[in-house]
Amino acid sequence: MNVLDIIPVHHDWRNCREDTIASVASWVQRNHELMYAESWGFSFDSQQWSRTGKLSSGLSPESGNMLPLLAQHHGIGIRIAENLRFQDAVDVVARELAESRPVIIELDTYNCPWDSGFHNYHYPHTNLIAGYDEGNRMYSLIDCFYQKQDIRLSSEHCFSSDSNRVAVFRCSTLPEPIADWRTIIQQAVKRMTVQNQREHSFHQMRSLAAILEQSPDLGGEFKQYEHIWMAPLLSVLSTISNGRRQFAAVLQYLNTRQQEQDFHETVNELHYAASQWSTLLSMVTKSYYSPRDKSLMHRAAHKLRMIADKEEQIAGQLLSMCEDKAKGHPALSKSINVSPINDQVQVDMKFVELSEYYNNKGFDGSLSPESKADFTLMGDYFLADDPPVEWKTEGMEFSLPVLNCSDYDNISCAAQSIRIPLGCYSALALVGCSECGSYSDQIELVYEDRSASFLSIAFTDWYMNPLYGEKIVWSGMAASRKNGQVKLDESRVRVFTQNYALDPARKIASLRLPDCPNLHIFAMALYA
Repeated sequence: MNVLDIIPVHHDWRNCREDTIASVASWVQRNHELMYAESWGFSFDSQQWSRTGKLSSGLSPESGNMLPLLAQHHGIGIRIAENLRFQDAVDVVARELAESRPVIIELDTYNCPWDSGFHNYHYPHTNLIAGYDEGNRMYSLIDCFYQKQDIRLSSEHCFSSDSNRVAVFRCSTLPEPIADWRTIIQQAVKRMTVQNQREHSFHQMRSLAAILEQSPDLGGEFKQYEHIWMAPLLSVLSTISNGRRQFAAVLQYLNTRQQEQDFHETVNELHYAASQWSTLLSMVTKSYYSPRDKSLMHRAAHKLRMIADKEEQIAGQLLSMCEDKAKGHPALSKSINVSPINDQVQVDMKFVELSEYYNNKGFDGSLSPESKADFTLMGDYFLADDPPVEWKTEGMEFSLPVLNCSDYDNISCAAQSIRIPLGCYSALALVGCSECGSYSDQIELVYEDRSASFLSIAFTDWYMNPLYGEKIVWSGMAASRKNGQVKLDESRVRVFTQNYALDPARKIASLRLPDCPNLHIFAMALYA
């Protein structure tokens, strides 16, 4: 059997269709990044909200169509054939494979054994047919999102009796055209600032923030969905967040194609904006599960206003660069680039007492429905019959709260101002993790002279292996409490530690945690 040697490529800010396109583009030795040129967008129609009572009805990521952009800038055409009968779909696949071209198909996750939706829920999922085994009459599929190759499925498994949809590739033989970076950026900014007699996107963000501040009832957004992530509101917010990362990929690509401007700082700012959209999504989700906590929606409103200010600033800076007013690229914020330092034994280490700031209970040793632990505010928690009293990793040793008692044992970050002993420090060590996704944000460092700088931090989701170079300090099981029942989740969960370099020449008086409830901190230490 001849199988096309396509290597699946995945990024967490791409969906299954986008991963598939990126993987095929790499296989044909072409780029794909400019298909994201219209990914930075936002609109909110408050009148739709007033009519329906649903935020999702008026909210849109305003993303453009990627396929024409892919063809225009990279010479990769994708043709979609719809409403094909079974035999017609099979014939299309046979013709394409005979010409050594893969075919995009859409499967139902309910029928995909390798997907979490298998016999659990129905959801469309893009795959790639890359070969056919005539002897066994089986297709060889590639799932780029899950990075799986040579998945064997029959044609009956892939196609229904009628109304099938496939997509085929047609690549130009001409070189990729040289992109006009100014036009691409100017058009992107115009999409955010000019919207057919409507207020610009940043004003619409602030209008949405004003509604969030009123703590609207979100029951109508979520109640009908067995799996909350399927709710349109969360889907749109996720697409908005990913759009910032995708437009950052556009700027990174343009950086390699022109020498007039350096977009690295803007790329960092867009990634930061994306992380703030993800935090906003988590706040909205948690407010549904914790309706009594009105502060979550107030914090979400504040977060959205901050995002609007940040993105409006980015838009202005990009326009200035296009107009040749900016010879360099001044920083857009007080952010500083900080890399994790190498682990080593530290002789002078000060633990920061955090118990007064704890507001979340993540650990319990019981599977009882009466358990008070609720790490995610959705009923999930660490299960530990005999949790550690100390966590140790390569030169660090942290004392911990009593994890199985009824008290809180960690901080869910909510912009808490942490008092620390005034002094000069070379590094900050954190023990923590994220939940409902991996999150990055910034800690504000406040110095003796009242000036401040920002330290970028990141923690991987507790269900995943480290993504940011963290060390695992604890690994165990999780439990989930739903509808009065507690179930053991046999997947491993983790707590991590990470070191961050500080400026040892400056005296730090205090630090402020980010407002990101999905980031959790169990312990903290400072190194002289």
